[in-house]
Amino acid sequence: ERDLPRYLTAQIYRLFEFFESSHQLENQKKQIQFMEEEKAKHYQELIEMLVGVIEQRDAYTAGHTRRVADYCVAIAQKLGLGEASVSTLREAAILHDIGKVIIPDSILLKPGRLSFKEYELIKAHLSVGYQILSRIDYYKPLAEIIKHHHEKFDGTGYPEGKKGDEIPLLSHIMIVADAFDAMTT
Repeated sequence: ERDLPRYLTAQIYRLFEFFESSHQLENQKKQIQFMEEEKAKHYQELIEMLVGVIEQRDAYTAGHTRRVADYCVAIAQKLGLGEASVSTLREAAILHDIGKVIIPDSILLKPGRLSFKEYELIKAHLSVGYQILSRIDYYKPLAEIIKHHHEKFDGTGYPEGKKGDEIPLLSHIMIVADAFDAMTT
């Protein structure tokens, strides 16, 4: 009976510590969630800035990336893909031509037919875009989609000559959307 007050005091103290640490844990969770939301916002702002850089270089293709993104979203939704896949595809579509930052204007804006070497340089925009984006963990899934957006179902595309089901579904969708926009504009 003499130890009961000491025992109860210790238990109350532990209980107080538990509630205090639980409160701190909840605050930390809220802080982490806020930081994640800020990170996502900054990624989105970076995407928008990169799109602006791409589109400012060529008035002819201005709006191309956004139209391709809109077509990709429409196709993906019609196919019944989940919200996460649709969102990933949209971001990938917006960045699908990011590798063109290495293409000189004299080639990118050339009105006539490209030489073999010029065409090879244009084709390099896929690997450059992949290299740029795959260095950032957040963009790795986008880089994988973008890498294959010039493959063809029959295997005659580039960079790897993938065909049929070897091409990821989201890349298939982007191929169709990109080609449709190119033909209709």
